[in-house]
Amino acid sequence: MREFSPLYLSEFCFELNLLVRAGIPISDSLQILRDDDNCRVSNELHDSLYETAEKEVPLSEILETSGRFPQYMLSTIRLGERTGKLDEALFALYIYYERRAKLTESIRSAVLYPTMLLIMMSAVFIVLVTLVLPIFNEVFAQIGMQMSGLALTLMNFGKWLSSAAAGILAVIIVILIIAVLIYLAPATRRAMSKQIERTFGDKGVFGRVLSFRFAMAMSMAVSSGLDLEQAVSLAGDVCGNSFVMKKKLSLCREYLEQGNALDNCLSKSKIFTKYDSRLLAIGARSGNTDGVMSEIARRGEERVLGELDEKLNKIEPTLVIIISLMVGLILFSVMLPLMGIMSAIG
Repeated sequence: MREFSPLYLSEFCFELNLLVRAGIPISDSLQILRDDDNCRVSNELHDSLYETAEKEVPLSEILETSGRFPQYMLSTIRLGERTGKLDEALFALYIYYERRAKLTESIRSAVLYPTMLLIMMSAVFIVLVTLVLPIFNEVFAQIGMQMSGLALTLMNFGKWLSSAAAGILAVIIVILIIAVLIYLAPATRRAMSKQIERTFGDKGVFGRVLSFRFAMAMSMAVSSGLDLEQAVSLAGDVCGNSFVMKKKLSLCREYLEQGNALDNCLSKSKIFTKYDSRLLAIGARSGNTDGVMSEIARRGEERVLGELDEKLNKIEPTLVIIISLMVGLILFSVMLPLMGIMSAIG
């Protein structure tokens, strides 16, 4: 089964947060969601969730049995259950998935146009090197001239492209089939996602995502009155399967056992930046550690979103420049000899 979209998860968490905050039991909350939903697919899900809820098991286990909710959501809900702050966990998830839904839509709209542009310009490039350049080559041969070395190289590439078209098409079809099979197989998709998280979980945007997830979970754990070692352990469960992150958390716990302050531990283990650690130290002195953790999480998330927006905004102009240079280079390699002929005739 496919996992739900970020938009659906956001709406689900928000509705459930309202019901839980009102003190309505989980089983009754799920029944209300089922009765108010007119979608057949989600109704079937709510039916199965309600049947599991009647066994009086925690919400995290109820959702896990469906196999359609992401691990991050389950881990965060589990943390909320352990700390007695399930409503806060659901609200945090609502905000998180709402922003993810907006980011997904932003990525889709930002990538769609450059992708179409790339396809169109690639088609123009293929037509030029496979059809147009051979015609120019014949014209040059008739007047006793030869195209430039670059034009000849591109024409030869076009000939190879034409001869290998069947093989290239077969490779593309195989890749598309594999992509579709992976998309339709949630287990394979999750395994690939976990492998990517283990490999790149501490690098670039991935690392910053884990940092703000950790800060959000720590805020919830600390505000519930847990000691720091328990809070770090529970918050670490929310951060996924990154090998490097687990190593950092292990170092952090060692520093805590040695009696170091939390801000120093997080800085030494490189979970937080020096600035975030300094901010946390000020929060600890003012007795507002959980509030500062929440602010660090918010700022971290905004930095990640801003960085992704910046990268997406560079895609379109970069593609336009590269493809324009390629087409311009082809035309210039053909027109330059013609300009020489025209100059000689003149």
